[in-house]
Amino acid sequence: MNPIVVFSHKPSVGLLNIDTMELLWLQRVQEKHAIFSRIESGFDYYYLNDILIIPDPRKTIPCLEKAFYLGDLKVDCEGEYILFFNFKLIENIIFAESLSLPSYKFIKDNIRSER
Repeated sequence: MNPIVVFSHKPSVGLLNIDTMELLWLQRVQEKHAIFSRIESGFDYYYLNDILIIPDPRKTIPCLEKAFYLGDLKVDCEGEYILFFNFKLIENIIFAESLSLPSYKFIKDNIRSER
């Protein structure tokens, strides 16, 4: 059985803009924010250490399909951005919570494009 992902209330999130490779810090993201509406129908995810990585599941037109690396982890994305949270695994639940400042710095220092 695959774990389910639940999100904390108003998490702060890292967002990597695929076009510009700019990493943004979105603070206290509301439940009705566009990033949550785009992933409510389902999404793929990756994880590295305690960082949960969610590529935008909505394909762009034309498709910007690109590969990125965070350390040695390859992350594929067909959308406009990649989201980053910290997480805890509690039994069969991935509890996604606010991205910590050390994790944000780690991502900023280690994310790279395959281009």
